[in-house]
Amino acid sequence: MSNENYRYEYKYIINTKNAALVKHQLGALLCPDEHADLSGEYFVRSVYFDDDLLSAYHEKLSGINTRNKYRLRFYNLNPERLFFEAKRKHGQLVTKNTLPISRLTAERMLSGEKLTPEDKQSPLLAEFDALTCGSLGIQPSVIVDYTRTAFLYPLNYVRITLDSDICAEKYHIDHVFKRYASVPVLESDTVILEVKFSDWLPPFIAQVLSVVPKILCANSKYCNCIEVYY
Repeated sequence: MSNENYRYEYKYIINTKNAALVKHQLGALLCPDEHADLSGEYFVRSVYFDDDLLSAYHEKLSGINTRNKYRLRFYNLNPERLFFEAKRKHGQLVTKNTLPISRLTAERMLSGEKLTPEDKQSPLLAEFDALTCGSLGIQPSVIVDYTRTAFLYPLNYVRITLDSDICAEKYHIDHVFKRYASVPVLESDTVILEVKFSDWLPPFIAQVLSVVPKILCANSKYCNCIEVYY
């Protein structure tokens, strides 16, 4: 399991025209994400987990200072590279624990089966297994899709992402590894810009972003998508 350092995370709404400008400028300065194709983009699909009361959803809306979100994630609809993630937020600081898992383990998690002792040797999967117990145990809640362009800079763990075409799909286990009926959740001209860094943002990156009209927001793709169905 990889443990990232806590980083600041800021989210903004920008339009597609300004997103294209940011991509062009950062593409000349920063490294692309490993999942990207020749166009610099890749497709992200996540299955989020929540309990029957949608506690993670309501904690986000209420602005609870310390909270966790759990999701199964894979890229470009490739079911052979699956990851389970816990995103942990403390105020404006965020970290993410990521664990590669097998499809068999993912299917156990999605179907509500108990994980094997071998699975639970991972602290992250042991944590997930404990959260599935009881009357309010977490379970798959919604599927979230989007297209992402991401840029990396090693100093201060800088990561800039631009997410577009954000869609929701009602969770069904048979729909996880193949798209069926995703529903757009934001205006077609809307792009979510996320800026993450550990201590401070390098000035040359800040300069690129400073000239782009943007609206600081507390956008949550999970909340946007869960609201389509609840």
